[in-house]
Amino acid sequence: MGAASGAPRGHVQIPRSLLYSTGHGALAVWAWATYETLMPDGLGGGRVPVVTRRRFVAERAGTSTTALDDARRDPLAPAAGGPYLSRSAPRGSKRSVKHACLRLPRETGEAFAPVPSWTLDLVWAGRRRPAGRVSPDAWRLCAACVDPIRSLCAPARWITMALSNQDCE
Repeated sequence: MGAASGAPRGHVQIPRSLLYSTGHGALAVWAWATYETLMPDGLGGGRVPVVTRRRFVAERAGTSTTALDDARRDPLAPAAGGPYLSRSAPRGSKRSVKHACLRLPRETGEAFAPVPSWTLDLVWAGRRRPAGRVSPDAWRLCAACVDPIRSLCAPARWITMALSNQDCE
């Protein structure tokens, strides 16, 4: 992704309920953020589902399509407040699938962590990690560390506050 591959610049607004969720793995959070950056803006506002090959997304993380499929099951599953990801087959297609990120903070008003989108390029979930790449778990930890709520709270309370979607007092 990055500048050379045309990835969007700026920040990914990851819902805090997803970022700090114990029911969603780090690769699942990364996959949600990746799909969110790939979704184009719609003509009437909002975002449009993205059609992309799972191999393309898996290669970005240095992992197999099977591992990506396993990771995508987490955000596709029903959760409190609804799933984080949806998929649908475009009309007339046999194997293509459209993915859409649900529960986008700019639409729901849910609290979010603004994570720099360039950090998505750093994730490597496969074996033999190249220099300069990090595991999905390390990326998720860094995403939590850049969350502004962390700087407002005592260290013991910031995760609890983020999970309960509250501000620190």
